[in-house]
Amino acid sequence: MNKTETLEQLGEIRNDLFDKVALSLSRVEGKMNFLNGESFDGGKFIAQGHSQVVGLQVQEEIEQMRKELDKLCLKLTEARDSILFS
Repeated sequence: MNKTETLEQLGEIRNDLFDKVALSLSRVEGKMNFLNGESFDGGKFIAQGHSQVVGLQVQEEIEQMRKELDKLCLKLTEARDSILFS
């Protein structure tokens, strides 16, 4: 694989990660933020107890996945830059 093909492939991978994974995680994260929030009357959307705990755990896991995804995208960008400027 030559330099140009490698750069194209890195770009495609990064774009796919963003388009297919990051955007989906963002949508789910927004929905979880809503569900873990409060209604206008101050009540929780998810009932107290185990359901609420699970909802908060899922939200935290999504946030962690997004952080890891950001790290992967940064590594891909660094790899691309390394190839471009070598």
